[in-house]
Amino acid sequence: MALTIGQVAKAAHVNVETIRYYEREGLIPEPPRTVAGYRQYTEDAVRTVRFMKRAQTLGFTLDEVGILLELRVRPGSACRWPASGVPTPAWWEHQLGGLPPERHLDATRFADSARALERGIR
Repeated sequence: MALTIGQVAKAAHVNVETIRYYEREGLIPEPPRTVAGYRQYTEDAVRTVRFMKRAQTLGFTLDEVGILLELRVRPGSACRWPASGVPTPAWWEHQLGGLPPERHLDATRFADSARALERGIR
């Protein structure tokens, strides 16, 4: 079922302008449009926006959230949550290692916040 931008915003507890901003910044893909020009989102857009807002409450910047999303959707990525359920700095280093050097982040900081983020997306 396709969702309107207003429905996505309401379900994700953000403003419609937030959704538009995320689209402009490339954080969420621009959805297909109807003949009349209305955006048609999927439930994945709601999950992605909720994930982004949760990550921001944990102190991740939007640039860092973009990197997390990049890991999540990178083709051929082996980015899977560790079986222990607790990502370590070494696990983050491995996951982030496939990104270009300018996209590398502090793996220790990621590990410190990952458990809270993981709780928020389950």
